[in-house]
Amino acid sequence: MYSVIVRDDTGVVARSVLDGLAEAVSFGREESLEGNSITVYEAVQDSSGDILHISKVLSMIMPKETPYV
Repeated sequence: MYSVIVRDDTGVVARSVLDGLAEAVSFGREESLEGNSITVYEAVQDSSGDILHISKVLSMIMPKETPYV
């Protein structure tokens, strides 16, 4: 399970918990604007339902211009 958090200068813009890493990265890219940061954590859900971050998998800042063709 992966927890993804999208932040801008003012705080959290979007967050989600997804089963796959590709899904988490895709969600982060879809929800963020240029300059936003995307952080993906490996996560588990404890017995009370809280999401616990195990380790940071990746962190990136959306570029001002998409470098993909």
